[in-house]
Amino acid sequence: MIIAFDTKKLREICEDDAVAVKELGSPAAEALRQRLADLRAAESIRDLLVGNPRTSGAENATLTIDLTAAARTIWSQNHTTPPRTSLGDIDWERTGRVRLVEIAKA
Repeated sequence: MIIAFDTKKLREICEDDAVAVKELGSPAAEALRQRLADLRAAESIRDLLVGNPRTSGAENATLTIDLTAAARTIWSQNHTTPPRTSLGDIDWERTGRVRLVEIAKA
């Protein structure tokens, strides 16, 4: 998958280990590194085996992937014309571009 970031701050957290540890703590920062590597290697969401990936919201437009029990990432698709199911929802199995929207801490 191709990964984009909603803000410069999110990009910085994802690209700088020291910033990630400062913002999220060591366990979540390490999990973030692993989830990003998993996403980059995946062809679609069905290839993600960890992080309890799940969709929600209108048109299943939000993808949530857990980092730890206290932190999770929130994603959206990042296609100009998103792939859709026959019901009109986002087809995450055919989505190859994602955008990190938020890193939520509990």
